[in-house]
Amino acid sequence: MKYILFGVSCVGKTTLGKLIAETLGYEFSDMDERIREIYGRSIDFQNQFPFVYERDKRKAGIMSSLLDSVSDNCILSYMPCWYARPLNGILNRRDTVCIRLVDSPDNIFDRLIYTDDNDQLLPDDGYKEKHASRIIRDIKGDCKAMNKAMINIPLIFDINGRSAEEAAADLAGIIKAINKRESATVPASSRCEPGWSRLVEKLS
Repeated sequence: MKYILFGVSCVGKTTLGKLIAETLGYEFSDMDERIREIYGRSIDFQNQFPFVYERDKRKAGIMSSLLDSVSDNCILSYMPCWYARPLNGILNRRDTVCIRLVDSPDNIFDRLIYTDDNDQLLPDDGYKEKHASRIIRDIKGDCKAMNKAMINIPLIFDINGRSAEEAAADLAGIIKAINKRESATVPASSRCEPGWSRLVEKLS
């Protein structure tokens, strides 16, 4: 089974994905890296597809190609998305489980990093702390918008401010339960919409 991690920027998709893949002995594929392989830089991708809906459709196409090329045991991270429709083809795949990662805006702020136009990490010069209120407000807006875009993703995992190692261990346990096609008890640190039981049934 292939698992795609969704969520806003800096929620922990890549970090958790790598840890889970290492725990389970899975392959890991990062969509950001694939975008850079195709377009060179993230900003080049944005410039080539200036409209958000157009970019979201292209992201979905790239992910579909990735899903066709990776092994059956793979964790993938998805770039932030703003529209639900382009995800339909991915959500309907029977070889794929989609998981939405969430956390509080304050916790996401703590993980926030910035990169330059060449995708190189920028040093912390105090900008983030100086503009904390506005940045957290923007994160709240992103969470609200992306929750609408990802409304059809049935499984939600709440990181709840825990360390990457703790969250990855819990989520790896859920993935093991899905793989065994058994009913799973979701840890108290995570929450799932009613689609959880239907998701397990789908895989039976």
